[in-house]
Amino acid sequence: MPLGLVDFQFHKIWVEMDHLQQGKELKELQNMIDLASTIQPRHCGRPPVGIGTSSAGSLTSNPLRSLATIDLPIAIPILWDKVDISSVEQRTHEAWAKLKEAEEKKKAELRKGDKVTCNAAKAWQRALTNTNPTTRPQKQRRTTQVGNQSGDSNSDLPLDARDVANLEQTKEVDAEQRGFISWRLQDADGILLLLTAIKHLCSCTVRRESIKIGKERLIKYLAQTAKLRGAEQMRPNHHGSSHLPEQILSNIANNSKDSLADWAAYMLHLDHKQARGTAKTKELDSHVDNIETSVACRASVLLKLAQIDTFYTAYEHGNAPVLELEAVVMENGQLVEQVGEIIDIWEHKQAISSTSSVSNTFVLVRWYKASPIFALRAVWLWTVDFPDANVEIYVPDQYLDWEAIIPVSNIQCHCARMTVNIDNCPVWVAIGLDRE
Repeated sequence: MPLGLVDFQFHKIWVEMDHLQQGKELKELQNMIDLASTIQPRHCGRPPVGIGTSSAGSLTSNPLRSLATIDLPIAIPILWDKVDISSVEQRTHEAWAKLKEAEEKKKAELRKGDKVTCNAAKAWQRALTNTNPTTRPQKQRRTTQVGNQSGDSNSDLPLDARDVANLEQTKEVDAEQRGFISWRLQDADGILLLLTAIKHLCSCTVRRESIKIGKERLIKYLAQTAKLRGAEQMRPNHHGSSHLPEQILSNIANNSKDSLADWAAYMLHLDHKQARGTAKTKELDSHVDNIETSVACRASVLLKLAQIDTFYTAYEHGNAPVLELEAVVMENGQLVEQVGEIIDIWEHKQAISSTSSVSNTFVLVRWYKASPIFALRAVWLWTVDFPDANVEIYVPDQYLDWEAIIPVSNIQCHCARMTVNIDNCPVWVAIGLDRE
């Protein structure tokens, strides 16, 4: 949300209201941002060329953060160096601004008086037409009583929208026309409050005391903006709420004592592009000594990453197979026919409560449609029910599809059997086929 305020302050207020002139001050700001003028750390996102114009496009978080914390604090005093509250020119400008505002107010009242006179003339013409319809009304000369209208300058009649717009325009005009702009002093104080809030709230590491200071500066900036430009110009921004689920998952994943840390890390990276595709099961040394050494911590981190890596394949499968083992049908020790192949195998851990989870081994079996066993007969999957095996077999409509995902755990039967290794541990995958 604070970076969104920076974008609003820069584009809506400064650029669109010509507070930063297109051909002059924006160009000078761009020269300050260029590499030859300002050297920035590598981790800072440099604003694009053509800042403040349509060619630059929308700024992302890193360029906005750099613009707020580096470029604007340097550029604003240079761009607005003419403003001096104690100078004779500034006091002359303030006096001129008051006269200009009084002049605009007088013009608005005169326009309001002209409307009253015009309406009265139209009413008199309508009355004359109704009393003598056969006589063509003569055009009367309209006179405006300036003296009487100026005497009603304190009238409570509201001004129309055009008058209000003209009055507001006297407060937001080009710097070349008004000389020394008084709003820049007030706006400069507000932007410094906003930039201080960005510095405290949008850093890579945010401390508790920084949150308190940043929130205080942000509230002061919003209050000053509402006072300077009107509360009706401010709109709520609910974009931050879209990041709440990701932040909650991140907090859980970073807490190593939480039993759901692995699950949160998996959910946090599930939609990332680098997480898509088939990943091989990795063999890592899971040795962790009793002393919290860097070697032990590194081994623990690598082990957790390997576990998360295998979880991805439960939902995302690439084109390259991990395993290519043939599935065959055996009867009395003799090969009958080839029916399919194992193309992937993985492990998946699922949280069943806040303190416990269960791990399943899955295998992706691709069946050959050309196999004679599928010709003109229905085929269904079966397995032997072992008391110590938690086996669930998913087959759409209880019949084999050409590609089925089957969870397995120490299954042994006399029909089709395949042997693979996961972390140097043998896993027996048995598939029973029967014909109707």
